[in-house]
Amino acid sequence: MSESKANVIWITGLSGAGKSTLARQTVELLRADGKTVVMLDGDELREVFGAVAENYDNHGRKGRLTLAMQYSNLCRILVMQGLTVVIATISLFREVHTWNRANLPNYIEVYLKVPIEELRRRDLKKIYQRFDAGELTNVAGLDLPFDEPEAADLVIEFEPGQSVDNLSDELLNILKNRNHYDKNVYIRRFYRSIKDYSQHRPDYCPLVLKAILGLFNKPSNNIDFVDVGSGTGIWTRMVHDVGVKSVISVEPNDDMRVWDCR
Repeated sequence: MSESKANVIWITGLSGAGKSTLARQTVELLRADGKTVVMLDGDELREVFGAVAENYDNHGRKGRLTLAMQYSNLCRILVMQGLTVVIATISLFREVHTWNRANLPNYIEVYLKVPIEELRRRDLKKIYQRFDAGELTNVAGLDLPFDEPEAADLVIEFEPGQSVDNLSDELLNILKNRNHYDKNVYIRRFYRSIKDYSQHRPDYCPLVLKAILGLFNKPSNNIDFVDVGSGTGIWTRMVHDVGVKSVISVEPNDDMRVWDCR
């Protein structure tokens, strides 16, 4: 991805949805591939803009909207200088989403949609606990209404056992298609061994995978490899890496196809 195709990746959702976790993973992958990326986090930006105190001016709708627009303008300044920006923020206002699409080049909006019950279960910052105890007000999703994005590029609905690696793969795939992104960006990353692969795909038995790869490691077995419905091509890449010279990978879905799959 050239610097002329710098993006703003706006990751939004309620408190505890996993915005910062996904943002950090995405930034790590992009930087590992040599991209110039700035990460912004809503909690840190509150400190920068002097809006940390727990009062209505800072956490009521008007204060939150003002902050969100400041975040948007900061993103615009950075992306106009050729820097890709990944921001994790609640900022669930229709006005903000509309302004972003009209003013931020190469804007990608990601919405983490997590049920309030799950957010209460996580509650790492004790926000929901404090609200229930009467210690906190103006909590988005509880006593403060919010606007769900109407045109997010990626909506990730909560499912038990979701992996941040898989979520970041989804996001990078959208980025790839939007920017004609380098097909090798994330296929190189973690899946370099059976252990790595099975950790990220627990539905695949590592013993079976090892046995299959073992077939290709025997010089007497002159086997070519054809992978139909290869998805993101990770398994194909692993077979190639053990030394199979003739590898054919077929994936008809443009949204899934990466690497050198046809």
